[in-house]
Amino acid sequence: MILLIALVSNSYGQSIVGLTAGYSKSGFFDKSEDSPYHGTYKSPASYCITAFLKQRKQKHINLCSELSFVNKVLDLKARYGGLGSGTNRDVTYNLNYLYASIFPELSIGKRYTFNFSVGPSFGYLIKSHISGKSSFWNMDEQNSSWVEDGNAKSDFKAYELRIFAKIGMEIPVKNKIKISIDNSYSRGITNAANNSLGNAAKFLNSKDITFTLGIIYTLDNSGSNK
Repeated sequence: MILLIALVSNSYGQSIVGLTAGYSKSGFFDKSEDSPYHGTYKSPASYCITAFLKQRKQKHINLCSELSFVNKVLDLKARYGGLGSGTNRDVTYNLNYLYASIFPELSIGKRYTFNFSVGPSFGYLIKSHISGKSSFWNMDEQNSSWVEDGNAKSDFKAYELRIFAKIGMEIPVKNKIKISIDNSYSRGITNAANNSLGNAAKFLNSKDITFTLGIIYTLDNSGSNK
């Protein structure tokens, strides 16, 4: 996707490419209203890496595309089931997502540039792992427990959709090089849970906050129009 935008931008004058990395914090939530389900979510801080390309055709509003790798960690304690049987889980999920985004960006300032953007983000779960313990019980006392250690894709869907907002600042360093400082907030708008977890947690996703620092390089393609 970024390559496609790069090819298009060659016909529109100046553009910039950048690479940032930094802090990521996910706050998982659910909208389940069924009393048999109860979940407690804790998420330690993690990390993210983003590569982006931005057009600089217009003075203030331009097109931006991003590709981000985000690591999320979820410590889940959950109980779900019915009156006659149920499942208890005390597990940790390690989830690696790849997010692709295209959105308009408002830029203000000449030497020091302030950026504001809002848009959709499409996520793909590229790798996952679960560790911990789970147990099952029923009224017939046919109870069992097992250790969780393996792939977690059965509990989370491969794709998700998010809406996000970002503010940032570009600080010139030398010639075509700038420092990029960005702070973003995103929220999942589709249910990320799948299978048995998805049936119990009717809507499970996260609110993510990131703070990143990186390098920007300016590509001057103005000669392509001559």
